[in-house]
Amino acid sequence: MSMKFGKASNRRLSLAGVPRESSAADRLLDNSRQMIRLDLIDDNPRNPRKRLDEEGVRELAASVAEHGLLQAPVVRRHPDNPDRYMVVLGSRRVAAHRLLGRDEIEVIVRRLEDGQAFIASCVENVQRVELSPREEMDMIGVLIDELGSQEAAARALGKSPTWLSKRKRVLAVPALAAAVERAELSLDHAYDLATRAPDEDAMLAQLA
Repeated sequence: MSMKFGKASNRRLSLAGVPRESSAADRLLDNSRQMIRLDLIDDNPRNPRKRLDEEGVRELAASVAEHGLLQAPVVRRHPDNPDRYMVVLGSRRVAAHRLLGRDEIEVIVRRLEDGQAFIASCVENVQRVELSPREEMDMIGVLIDELGSQEAAARALGKSPTWLSKRKRVLAVPALAAAVERAELSLDHAYDLATRAPDEDAMLAQLA
């Protein structure tokens, strides 16, 4: 599934305060907590993960019911409505509370710009959950636009430039990206085709 976002700002984002290491997303959780009604919290339309795993949410809900919430989600004020909030980190935890029929959830409210919130969401998804190949490749394309370079995007995700460039190269060939998403090709095979085939027609011929 493709991602549709607004145009990236001409002003490149600063990485100050943006997660860069494996524990960086957790360091966003250092602020004091507060209780907020669930009906005031909206999902993040820019979350790289387009679908939540229903079974995983049910399992998490069972854990919350038995052990309580061990780590509060991070939210920010809704950019279009200051009386509401938007999830930055912890969409599954919010969904689990909704599944349990809870009225409130303990959260941490952070002041984050749109781009900073998106980067934080990217980092959490890469570090904690497995994105689909298409979600991962789309996320990388948007993140490069936000930060202005592959190197900056790789640093923000805590990944090597090679990890990122491989996915970007496959994303540049829609037929290959679609084949990876359908599990017809591995990412490595798709990258090999993208780099070795002389042109797109040759790539498509090998997919036929």
